[in-house]
Amino acid sequence: MIPLLSTILSLSNFAPIIQKWIQSTSNDHDLDHITSMIIGIAQKITKSKTHDDMLKELQESKILASKFQDKMTKMDEKIQKIILNDRKDARCRDMSLIQAGKINKRADFMVVCAAIGLLICLVTIGFFSHKISGEAIGIISTIAGLFGSCLKDAYGFEFGSSRGSKEKDNVLYRKSLF
Repeated sequence: MIPLLSTILSLSNFAPIIQKWIQSTSNDHDLDHITSMIIGIAQKITKSKTHDDMLKELQESKILASKFQDKMTKMDEKIQKIILNDRKDARCRDMSLIQAGKINKRADFMVVCAAIGLLICLVTIGFFSHKISGEAIGIISTIAGLFGSCLKDAYGFEFGSSRGSKEKDNVLYRKSLF
């Protein structure tokens, strides 16, 4: 997985939207599907067999890099459907648990852990910043950002990001039924 991740990160230099897709994907199956689609498109455009050759071709040819960017832009709709389906499945699972009278303890535990982790990072920076090095503060700040991102995703999942997002979820859900 590490060589694929390295390749995907290198490809994101040509199409930054790739990073958003990777960060928005919550399960390994969808992540594998998305990364294989991206790499497949890049290999098809460059007609390269290896990842190194593919990256080299994209770096050397502005035309190929532009074609890759165009394909990634067109692929955005497919990726968004994969991400929405992933979230829809998780929401359906949560709704099923609630209807059965059960509590999603796993999700609650995750949110509590992220909140405690964020709080510990902020307290550490607030009270002990004069005793620790700048590098350690940078690392702790990065970790705090990750915990904050986890909380942002949990709130976005629970409450939805916007009315437009909910409407889009409903439209895609209805399309998937037919």
